[in-house]
Formats: sequence, structure tokens, C-alpha cells
Amino acid sequence: MSDVWSLLHGSPRATRIVVCLLFTGYFSVHHASAQTLPSPWAARDVGSPAVAGSASHNAGTYTIKAAGADIWGTSDQFHFVYRQISGDAEVITRVDSVTRAHTWSKAGVMIRSSLAAGAAHGFAFVSAGNGVGFQRRRADGATSAHTKGPAVAAPRWVRIVRLGTRVTAFTSADARTWTRIGADTVALGSTAYVGLAVTSHNTGALTTAVLSQVVARPLAVPAPQKTVDIGSPSIPGTVAASSGTYTINAAGLDIWNTADQFTFTYQPVTGDVDVSVRVRS
Repeated sequence: MSDVWSLLHGSPRATRIVVCLLFTGYFSVHHASAQTLPSPWAARDVGSPAVAGSASHNAGTYTIKAAGADIWGTSDQFHFVYRQISGDAEVITRVDSVTRAHTWSKAGVMIRSSLAAGAAHGFAFVSAGNGVGFQRRRADGATSAHTKGPAVAAPRWVRIVRLGTRVTAFTSADARTWTRIGADTVALGSTAYVGLAVTSHNTGALTTAVLSQVVARPLAVPAPQKTVDIGSPSIPGTVAASSGTYTINAAGLDIWNTADQFTFTYQPVTGDVDVSVRVRS
């Protein structure tokens, strides 16, 4: 997991970080042996596929076997490795491979309102034969929408971010420079199910997807701190805080000249103030 932290922290598009925060360590990640999922993760089929799926974990790599008609229309069939996160959140993974049970066999990261087959969701994925994309159901029971991304194949990084009711999907070749696939308003509720979703788009056959370097985290800072994008960067920034460590992903043209673009985590103060931080990477 050390590789993913250096990759995620090292985006060349985020050339400066302006924060009033103290960096003290890295997030901890729990590993488990094969055939078990690390806490708090769980797995299940959604939408009752005719062929049951399964998930296993070993040394940071998830192997998910899934059938299912599709993640599409007004109802889905797929295998889901998930946990719950309240409020703003992001999920990132590298889809190392996905076998072709259909050209639309696909695997990626999802944020979902519930475990019901017709639940609202956002899904950033890599397919077996149709590139990457962003699919979403804006409300429970609604019809799905699709935004086509680059015509690339696994291995490929995908990332999905929830900020309020706005869900944005990204893809990357290296987890350094991210390309936005699309964004939409999705009715997720206060607490959502986030994780890894795989479907074969073939009711009679399984696809096998291998996904690694998974990051799923709430995007929140302790009160009275707040986070805002200054100057409307084209890619929204995100901030995750845990045990005194702040992970900030930021875009923006620069902090320079007569107008700035950056992500700012801040709190109001009165009078004189001294601000210090250790920039880990």
C-alpha cells in the first residue's frame, strides 16, 4: 500500500498545498488472508444473479467472480464488495484485469444508496471490451445514464467521489494525473454503500475481476475546520482526515498573480496566529 499513497499524493496537477494542518502519519490498512475480507468489508450478490458470485482477498488484492445481467436500466445484477460511509466519500482502485464473459463485462468502484437492485448509484468502471465509463442511476428505480470515457483496457485506475449530492467519476493510467469522465446529481441519502462492483453482463457465465490498492474513505475534517475549492478548479479537490493526517488531492491553475485556484482546508481565527505543518509528500 505504500505505492498507492505515493501515487495519490504525488499528482503533478496539485502543484501547491495551502493548509493550516499538522501531518503526523499515514492511514492504516488491514490485510487479511485469501478467502476472507478485511473488516469492515462485506460481500454479496445484488439483484439475485442466476449464477452466484464470490469475493476473496489476499495481500491487498481482491479477486471477484460475478455473473449478472448488467448494472444498467432500472435494476442491477452484480457482485458487490462494500462498506458503509456517511457523508462525503471517495473510492479508488486499480482494475488489474477483467475477463470477457461479454464485451460489457465490467468492474470498478461504486457509491450506492442501498443494496436493493434498483438503488441509486454512481459507478466508475473498466469494461472487458468497451473502455472505461461512468454509469449512474440518479434516483431509486430510475433509468440508468452513461458517459463514455477513454477507450482503454485494464490495468486502469478508477475513482469516484461523492460531495453532497454530486457524484464525479475519474480514471487514470497511473493514479497521478486523473481525467474526469463525468459528474451528475445522485440521491444517495446520508449514508451510502461504497466499494467494488463487478458484473459479467452474461446471466449464464462468471467474469473474474482482479482489483488492487483499494482506498475507501470519508472526506471530512474535524470541526471547526472546513474545506472549500477557491477559484473553481476544473477538477474538484478532496480532503480526508484521520488521526491527525490529512490527505489532500487538489487541482487548480496556480496560487499566483491576481487570482488563485486551489483546495483550502481552513478555520477562522481571531488575532495573531502561528501556523505550522509537515508536508509528508
